[in-house]
Amino acid sequence: MKDMIIFTKQKHPRTKILLITPAPMLEEEPRQRTQVLRNAVIQLASELNVGVLDSWKVLLGPSGEYNPSVSRFYYDGNFPHQYCCPMLST
Repeated sequence: MKDMIIFTKQKHPRTKILLITPAPMLEEEPRQRTQVLRNAVIQLASELNVGVLDSWKVLLGPSGEYNPSVSRFYYDGNFPHQYCCPMLST
């Protein structure tokens, strides 16, 4: 990913780049792996001076820390299925 960003910035210096972290997972083990990827994306964005959208902060609040009380919003660990799908079907 780093090489792709560097290449893009060299070839198209006016291009805006935004990295998006993976969404948090409901189960503990996948969440730990996903958090490693999240931290790597944030670090890479900082290192290469590109924008980053931290989905953990968007979905979990300013601290970005997982709170079990939000588990009701997750059907499969990464999509607020129960609440979004009914809205989309209307």
